[in-house]
Amino acid sequence: MDELFRPQNRPPPSTVTCAEPNRSSRVQPEPRVKLPNKWKRLSEQEAKAEAVFLKNRQY
Repeated sequence: MDELFRPQNRPPPSTVTCAEPNRSSRVQPEPRVKLPNKWKRLSEQEAKAEAVFLKNRQY
């Protein structure tokens, strides 16, 4: 039972290293007010990255 709960609380290091830098690099600039079109494109990528991050986090 411990092995099942461990990944939910702490995702494996591979997922953290892959998801964290991508999310941080996208969140830092935040040019949504000035460039709405670019933000839409970034939002789609961010949504995909977040979905992958949550998917990896669940398992």
